[in-house]
Amino acid sequence: MQLTFISLNWIKQFFLLGIAAVLLTACAKYAVFPADPAFKTGLNENNSPLLHEIYLIGDVGEDSEDSEAALNALKNQTLLSNREENAVIFLGDNIYPEGMHKKDHPSRKIDEARIDAQISAVQDFKGEVVFIPGNHDWRKGKEGGYKAVKRQEEYVQKVLDKKVFLPSNGCSGPNTIELSDKLILVFIDTQWWLHNHRKGQGEKDDCPLSNKEEYIAAFQEILKKNRHKHIVVSGHHPLFSNGVHGSYFTWKDHLFPLRNVDSKWWIPMPIIGSIYPYYRSFLGNRQDIAHPDYQAMKRALMQSMSSYDNVIFASGHEHNQQYQFQNGVHQIIAGSGSKVTPLSNNKQLKFGATKKAMRKSPFMKMARYG
Repeated sequence: MQLTFISLNWIKQFFLLGIAAVLLTACAKYAVFPADPAFKTGLNENNSPLLHEIYLIGDVGEDSEDSEAALNALKNQTLLSNREENAVIFLGDNIYPEGMHKKDHPSRKIDEARIDAQISAVQDFKGEVVFIPGNHDWRKGKEGGYKAVKRQEEYVQKVLDKKVFLPSNGCSGPNTIELSDKLILVFIDTQWWLHNHRKGQGEKDDCPLSNKEEYIAAFQEILKKNRHKHIVVSGHHPLFSNGVHGSYFTWKDHLFPLRNVDSKWWIPMPIIGSIYPYYRSFLGNRQDIAHPDYQAMKRALMQSMSSYDNVIFASGHEHNQQYQFQNGVHQIIAGSGSKVTPLSNNKQLKFGATKKAMRKSPFMKMARYG
């Protein structure tokens, strides 16, 4: 029998190294980071008349007091300026946790109640209303996600009696809505890119595009055609983030990793507990920016948009509010529709908040075009 001895000094050094790594990397927290002064002064600086207002709200699909409050805030805001020139965009994850089930499924009534609450908030809104799908709307499984997205689209459009679910039919997009000759909305399904199961592709699924190359080519053509307009692109997944999907974790994630399984499991696991955050930071699951497939999507979209100075990219996915400007691309994250997650501050973040959707949230009423 062979015995292996590990010196206490080595254990001490390893422990201290682990603690230091946590302190260096786990800087996310619950907070409000004030807007960059340049960002503040740049908003409608000429005090020109407001021609269009775009309301963004994402990740509202979890039933909670927070989602109820967010939807009430949305309804109050839109009714204050209820005009055909305005728009509301639901940024995906409209039904947690697995999208819309079949009619005979035990969870179907819960699914309907969650989407009905969102529909009710915009039922009397005169402007454009668009729902886009997120990763939770695409259920797991070879056929499940594709069918769930199509069921949600059919349900939403039947209740609202108009075409408001984009991209349509489980396809990739891009789709467009022209609010005016100076402003166009572009909708893409980012989960379609990341989804590695059945999805709408080509003529057999009544989709105009078949693959990622065609997806990006069509997106680039839209940007080029509308280069003299304001362009707002909406997709569920952000391209960069100071939240957990962007590899920013709190010290609690490192020290108490089992809370990711059950929030009541406060079991300290120093060093070992850091394996999960580090995995998501350097490799990531498919829903994290670090994942190779996510990186490929990010590169393709960023390269397409960075040549223009008139593009805003709006997303959810992260359960907080962020505004960043990187490589010529303005990005807004508005995903705190039903819960909040921590956020890290750095020079890239021009505004950030882990507050729930508020009545005067800068991203509840995002864009002012005059």
